[in-house]
Amino acid sequence: MTDTQKMVRLNLDLSPELNQILDGLGNKIGTSKGDVLRQAITLMQIMVITKE
Repeated sequence: MTDTQKMVRLNLDLSPELNQILDGLGNKIGTSKGDVLRQAITLMQIMVITKE
């Protein structure tokens, strides 16, 4: 990351069920919950662009 790129912290409230799903996905692919969410956002972006 360069000096011009800054990370943004996001606080997110999840139900216990969604948190458990997020934990499970992270465990299955060997990554953190944050990485799971980042990948999910990227996939959603691809889907929206494809539909357009």
